[in-house]
Amino acid sequence: MTINTDKSRKSFGLIVNGNAGKVKSGAYKAKDFQAIFRDRGLIRETHSLEDIPLVLKEFQEAGIDILFIYGGDGTHQKVISQVVASDLRFPYVAPLKGGTMNMLVKDVKLGGSAKNTASRILDLYDPINKKISSFEKPVLKVTTDSQQPLYGFYFANGIIYNILKKYYERPSSVMHAIRVTVGGLFGSFLPRHSYSHHFEPSQCQVIADGKPLQWDEYLGIMLSTMNRVVFGMTPFGKDSLSKKQFNFVAYTFNKRELLCRFVFLARGRWMNPPSVDPYSLEFAELICRSGYVLDGEVYDVREGASTKIEVGAYLNIPMISR
Repeated sequence: MTINTDKSRKSFGLIVNGNAGKVKSGAYKAKDFQAIFRDRGLIRETHSLEDIPLVLKEFQEAGIDILFIYGGDGTHQKVISQVVASDLRFPYVAPLKGGTMNMLVKDVKLGGSAKNTASRILDLYDPINKKISSFEKPVLKVTTDSQQPLYGFYFANGIIYNILKKYYERPSSVMHAIRVTVGGLFGSFLPRHSYSHHFEPSQCQVIADGKPLQWDEYLGIMLSTMNRVVFGMTPFGKDSLSKKQFNFVAYTFNKRELLCRFVFLARGRWMNPPSVDPYSLEFAELICRSGYVLDGEVYDVREGASTKIEVGAYLNIPMISR
């Protein structure tokens, strides 16, 4: 990782996950972004978590207006966690498509090719007033016991946690993701299949805006400030939230019901209590027997740990379409 020795002010900074699939495959080309940024931006490639705060500090010292992040959902989550936790200030944050899972870029309508998206943002940017049309995106703050908070946009446990934990046993790829998901759905009905336990209910106590929910077993729980999540699903059945709210849905039926109603659930169309409970919340606390997923990254916690979720920050995301 090279640190900038040119102390002149820059407008744009691109942080690239050097371990991302598109980087390793050669789909990412630094020269494309160098041609777009010219002498107005910095490009830095990271290869470890320790590199991220160093790059962000360099970008802040250079006066970066727009922070571009190239990678998948996991990369965006790790960089944004560092930005928020370190109280760094970048006027705009623009996630770019560069990973296997790209929920965030699709949700904020920056899901085109990274090169074209960055070029369009720079075309719309007003360098004199240092402005671009943008919207505020709330970020979830996830705190487990006394650990350092994590920040992201999509939290899930239960079957999502089980499937992704299985997924990460092998190198990431789109085909492997499809294989694990389809195998999980159908293999879970075979008693000796490796996925048979992945769709069993998980024990969890849930407190939603100060009120305990009546169930103690869930097939899965999802919380998000996004409407569109994995595989393009829109399970929350809502289009808008108030400033401090996030989406919440808890599935309490069995795996057979899930398979039969999957298409409807994926579009938020089968929302009859008590099997599915959709909420708009400001605070949730989960005390569960297993870990969780945050923006595609798996986090294990000790059994019985308390995990608190609330909106913890807001990012200004550039708008390239209306």
